[in-house]
Amino acid sequence: MPPRRRSLSPWLAVRPGRGRGPPRGPVLPDRRRAARRHGAAASGVPRPNRGGATSGAGARGAGRRGGGSRAAGARRAPPGGVGARRVTASLLLVHGDDSLGIDTAIASFVMQLGAVDRVELASERSPDDALLDRARVEAGTVGLFGAHAVVLRQPLRAAGRSSGSMDRLVALVAELPDGGALALAEERSSREVGRPPALLKRVSDAVRQRGGQVLERLAPRRNELRVWIATRARERGVAIDPAAAALLAERVGGSVWETDIERGQQTRVADGELRKLALYAGARPIGVADVDALVADTRPASVFAVTNALDRRDPAAAADALERAIAEGQPVPRIVASLGSRIADLIVTRELADAGTRPDEVTRRVARGNARVAERLVAASRRYRMAELEEMLRGLFQTDRAIKSNEVDPDAAIAAWLGEFLLGATPVR
Repeated sequence: MPPRRRSLSPWLAVRPGRGRGPPRGPVLPDRRRAARRHGAAASGVPRPNRGGATSGAGARGAGRRGGGSRAAGARRAPPGGVGARRVTASLLLVHGDDSLGIDTAIASFVMQLGAVDRVELASERSPDDALLDRARVEAGTVGLFGAHAVVLRQPLRAAGRSSGSMDRLVALVAELPDGGALALAEERSSREVGRPPALLKRVSDAVRQRGGQVLERLAPRRNELRVWIATRARERGVAIDPAAAALLAERVGGSVWETDIERGQQTRVADGELRKLALYAGARPIGVADVDALVADTRPASVFAVTNALDRRDPAAAADALERAIAEGQPVPRIVASLGSRIADLIVTRELADAGTRPDEVTRRVARGNARVAERLVAASRRYRMAELEEMLRGLFQTDRAIKSNEVDPDAAIAAWLGEFLLGATPVR
């Protein structure tokens, strides 16, 4: 008889009565993926020891590099970006009445971005929802080869008084996609720049919450333009005499202190004149003679300048201010209304002062709570006799009626009134 063969069960890992096991013996390591994934091995199959763990879960955790689980040892990318970099939106809101300052801030913003494309949007009506929708689309476009910068001018005008448009403007900022670049430029009137609307604060808060920048650019006020010109000349490497800088500021309108003039273009005009003077002077410093020869007098007209000259009883200044206002196109009815209001205030102030009224009462009745204005009105009223003030107001009423009935040319009528009641009047001694 041939010799009996050895049982195959040790090789096949099959035990009688226990069913068939995996076709691997104790000397073959079990590297099957399913065995590691689903826990304990089939019965009779020894599990290779990987770091001392015997259960499937332990083997799974110990089999990883470092001996820790995914929750403890895995490195996760930070939210909102790739790896350690975070992509954010670029936002700028610049507002004020200095046109050149606003444009300079926008140019700096675009240059810092390294933008390869720039889109300018400006509102044509108010509200302008179509423009806001286009701004959303443009600002959400991310360039392939560099930043795509969008400049939205007069955004508050685009929003108008519609609550829906206002919300759309705020959402344009709050929901700007990461990687977008948006600059909002709000140029405001010099008369209103000190009274910002509520919507401007809402937009400013939204820009700051997105990590953007909010800048205010105000035009230089009285006696500040001379310093601005000197600083600008140094930045450009141009030498200018202090007296020449003062004369240039005066020619542009820096010495006008009335609050009803527009100053938004003064720095732009001064910058252009400075360039022209630098080219003319060459290597030598700019002098007074250069400014006098090349710079025209472009001081803005002010209706307040006429009434202020009336307060001082300065006929020459009043005539000059009136001539400038008419030449600039100021409506004569507006000038007449301003003069009538001021003369009426002087009459009431003179009556109160002659009656010995307390200063606080004068302030309440004619100066709307402003003590300095009340003091100025009292001083101005004492430069005229009461009869003079009454005649001036009566003559102004007749002038206004003649203008509105087309009996006389408006410019000639107001000039005749000024000549009769101010230039020809005898000052109070």
